[in-house]
Amino acid sequence: MADSSLESNFLGEQPSEINVDPSTKCHDSALIEAGESHDKTDIFQDGDATTPDDTGLSNQLTEDWKADSGLLDNGGVGTFSEEADLDNEVAAALDKRRQPLMELVSSEEGYVRRLRMVKEFYIPIVSSARAPTTPSSADAATLPGGNSSVNNLPLRESSTTLPPPPTVPDDLAARWRILWGNWIQLCDWHSAFLEKLSSFVTSEPDKIPKLFIDSRSRLRSIYSKYCENHRKAALIAEQYRDYFEELRLYLNDKEDVVSYLMQPVQRIMRYQLPMAEIVKYTQRARVPELTLWKRALDIMKEIPKDTQLILEPPFSVTSAAPFLKRRI
Repeated sequence: MADSSLESNFLGEQPSEINVDPSTKCHDSALIEAGESHDKTDIFQDGDATTPDDTGLSNQLTEDWKADSGLLDNGGVGTFSEEADLDNEVAAALDKRRQPLMELVSSEEGYVRRLRMVKEFYIPIVSSARAPTTPSSADAATLPGGNSSVNNLPLRESSTTLPPPPTVPDDLAARWRILWGNWIQLCDWHSAFLEKLSSFVTSEPDKIPKLFIDSRSRLRSIYSKYCENHRKAALIAEQYRDYFEELRLYLNDKEDVVSYLMQPVQRIMRYQLPMAEIVKYTQRARVPELTLWKRALDIMKEIPKDTQLILEPPFSVTSAAPFLKRRI
């Protein structure tokens, strides 16, 4: 009988189902579920338990390393890198700003040199009975560029005094003050201005805009006065062109009188050119004084507009251009 049962199982018949007490089955399932729940709770809530997975641990370690290194995940660009780029940008802008700053000073030096040339060698021809003399070494040293400021005058080793200049026509002598207007005032003011400008340009360039802002009223006053007189002066210079040409040759000067008379008109209009470049690079360098530079630039755009309105044809800047090209 037993052999018959084994044969039946071997041929594929299933054994009878084992009877299990239902209450026992439910109890065992509850224990299993409780155990799984306890394991999960230990994993996610126990502070000493293992992290959920290796990927999370790796990500956390990476973030910690970035924080310790001063790096942030900003599209692959770190804080150090951004700061280095910013420092390089600021340094480059400040370096490029030096050129227009130096141009501002060097052009002022050239302007003051011409103002002094007229003050010391042209104006005294009528105001003094003696002939103009070449400046002493001490005087020359005070001029912008030293001796180079008077290198267009005759060099006389045997004497510091020039021969008598051409005789000034009486009617021209009577109008000599009209010819030069407030030239001496311009010369004295710009000489002092140049001294301040030169003292700031290297060590404290961002004090320069305040010079222009504080000088607004003064600049407007002296240039308005000069431009009001300019048309009369240009007419006188044209009327006595032959005499002034003779005087130019006598002084061995490269500039003629008409050119000199145009210098203040041109100068007040040219400050804005280097200043616009300075403002551009000041902004790129994020310099705090940017607002002052912009204000100074606005002033140096505003004053030329006022003076241009004062000038009357045919002696505006444009119409006087042909006279500026006349040379021998």
